[in-house]
Amino acid sequence: MFKVLALFCLVGACIAAPADVVPIVSQSSDVQPDGSYNYRYKRMLIFETGDGTAIEQHGSVKTVDNEAAIVAEGKFAYKAPDGTDYSVTYTADENGYRPEGAHIPAIPAAIARALEYIAAHPEQNGAV
Repeated sequence: MFKVLALFCLVGACIAAPADVVPIVSQSSDVQPDGSYNYRYKRMLIFETGDGTAIEQHGSVKTVDNEAAIVAEGKFAYKAPDGTDYSVTYTADENGYRPEGAHIPAIPAAIARALEYIAAHPEQNGAV
């Protein structure tokens, strides 16, 4: 549950509203009794150019280590102050928050090898 809260905080920080009021032009939300959900919204500036921020996310309840956990997938897009368009897709589950986007650098080879080694040797995880 903490991961989902952290995810919402991160997404909120990424799309923090500028000093001017930015109206939401469309929004939808659907929460089901089983805990699954979908939401999306889009906002635009009233001026000639819009900020184009858009967010979509869906999630569901999954059993992880005999406990209920919310897993989520989604995407968001926005225009940076310099005019660059950014788009990010992400997954948040028992393996953490994993964003993907053209502007997000790949994991360096040495770190990828270290992560593979750690995953292959769980008996050594946490050993001092």
